Amino acid sequence: DVLGRARIYNCIAYLKIEAGNSEEALRMYQQALALFTKMGRPTAEAGTLLNIGQIHLMRRQLPKAKGYFEQTLTLAVRLNDPLMQGYAVFNIGRTHDALRNHLTACDYYLRALTLFQSGGDRLWEARTLNSLGSVYSQIAQNEKALEFFGKALLISRAINTPREIALTLHNIAVVM
Repeated sequence: DVLGRARIYNCIAYLKIEAGNSEEALRMYQQALALFTKMGRPTAEAGTLLNIGQIHLMRRQLPKAKGYFEQTLTLAVRLNDPLMQGYAVFNIGRTHDALRNHLTACDYYLRALTLFQSGGDRLWEARTLNSLGSVYSQIAQNEKALEFFGKALLISRAINTPREIALTLHNIAVVM
């Protein structure tokens, strides 16, 4: 079963990342991607492209990462999937953030925020608000940073996500 094999490659890739073997994970994701593409499974293809982009981002291969996130975005727009669009746009923002293109990162994060809000993903809404706060903190606009962190904290508490609550409180402490 080709679909089953593609899913297994994705699972193995995830385990390889957890074990710290990004090269093997990348190889597994690329095999899964080839199968999803061959089968005409664009949603799975978009998710796999996003995962490949994450590996390149982790390795600081920023132009490559951005290329995979842009491919994800193209598929997500074609699928009319606002959440997948949000994940792609958010990660393009992360790429610009890593390049220290703060204003461009903010633009992408704001687009992602709108997509997460329209798609109802409160966790990613909080994460995006945290990222916006971090960017504003980096450019010494601490008041604006605290505004975004405050919104992130409200959402994180409302959805009861201890990890996000702790991260947001840490971010607030750094700014203060």
